[in-house]
Amino acid sequence: MNVQKNIQRCFIGLTCIILIACSKQGSINPETTELTTDPPFELTLSQFASGLWRLDIELFQPQSALMFSRSANDYRLQTYTTLSSGTKLERIGGFDTVVFDKGVMRASFEITPFTGTLHGTYTPFIPFSDGGQAIYLGAFELLRVANTEAVKSLDGNLDKWDGQQFDIPVHLKTENTILLDGEITLGKAETRINGNGSYAYIGPAALIEGKSFSGVLDPGLPNWLIAGFDNELEQIFSALEKGFGRSLTDKATLMFAFRGYGSDGYSNKGGVLPGGLMVLETSGEGMRVPNENLRGYFQWFLTHEATHLFQYLDGITYADKSDSWILEGGANAMANTILDRLKTVPKDTIQNRYKDEFKSCVAAIQNSSMAEITLKNDQSHYDCGDIVFRISDAALPQHNIFEIWATLMEQSGENKNYNIATYFAALRALGTDEEIVRQLESFVEGPVQDPAKALRGMMEAAGIEAKFKAGELTAIRFP
Repeated sequence: MNVQKNIQRCFIGLTCIILIACSKQGSINPETTELTTDPPFELTLSQFASGLWRLDIELFQPQSALMFSRSANDYRLQTYTTLSSGTKLERIGGFDTVVFDKGVMRASFEITPFTGTLHGTYTPFIPFSDGGQAIYLGAFELLRVANTEAVKSLDGNLDKWDGQQFDIPVHLKTENTILLDGEITLGKAETRINGNGSYAYIGPAALIEGKSFSGVLDPGLPNWLIAGFDNELEQIFSALEKGFGRSLTDKATLMFAFRGYGSDGYSNKGGVLPGGLMVLETSGEGMRVPNENLRGYFQWFLTHEATHLFQYLDGITYADKSDSWILEGGANAMANTILDRLKTVPKDTIQNRYKDEFKSCVAAIQNSSMAEITLKNDQSHYDCGDIVFRISDAALPQHNIFEIWATLMEQSGENKNYNIATYFAALRALGTDEEIVRQLESFVEGPVQDPAKALRGMMEAAGIEAKFKAGELTAIRFP
């Protein structure tokens, strides 16, 4: 994999982000990126009583420049203040870059926590209503470059960087309690980041031990939403264990933040990270009053996120960002399948989701392809991917959607990744009717001139009963 794939797995606006990392060996300048297992620098994050943070970069080898791997969103120049002499932070060709004068071996910055939502990546600092916060440590990963000219030569494209990633030591210092990698410590903690990083919760919240998770729940969360939360999550995990035919290696770790009632409506955002960590955020005026439809949507959101934990049990992921519709569409389809079986959400929840998904998918993929709409990262690939999975499932009456996923994992082979070709190899291995496979291939590969007609035809061929009015889906029933 290249570095772009290692560190730029994308989130969704209202559902989830996935980020799985691996490293690549290589060099862009032998003098500055010689292959070694020793880290060339370490990071220390210290919390001030004022709520500000300090980032110290301690070099073990002289560097001309270091660039932040996650620089797609421009916020650091507004939130980082340089404290050390002989160093500065510059925005160079789309990359936030720390520049060192000759002989300088340390850079220090004061950080105002940035809590806004960023496109295509995790929120750097997630505030909790009790004053605590969850910090995404992957946001501090730095990559070595020969000099600022080398940064410019990348033209904002991380794929062009061909250096060596390291296990970068990170030291956390605070007066508060820290939850990191499932462990509780007081005042300090240590970890390493490489292409990715975990979230660390820092604050006063006590660790909660649930039946299927441990972690922190924001004390400001509406009571009606979290009443029975542990039992609901246990039920979801039980259904996923039955579907996937296996359990998680360890109990999931959960960080669930509430951002208050200040915004209109409601918003949910979440992500799953390596090590079985789920990070969730919710907010909005709509959360004040108990609402069964909203509770049903929240259960769907929670089931989608939990599904990702199981999808990554084998350490296998998609080959390229353009293939991520397989992961996200699969999670949508599995979440809908599970909740339809559990009957724990309002009857119309799943129906309404498919009505919306059909409309979204048809509009997005018109004269396009799955790869193209996936790269737009507007969630339409979740919608189309879900429908592709459900058609595939319906076309295999002797198998279920979890068996499709298991076969996809088998087809991934030694490369430990999957793509469009792998997906259709799995369908053929399970004995899917060749004509339906070809129609699905045509739809996925595009361009799709009449997506509504194509989807209706494949649904009918697979035995899915669907009703339409004025070109829009009004009801759907799967075999």
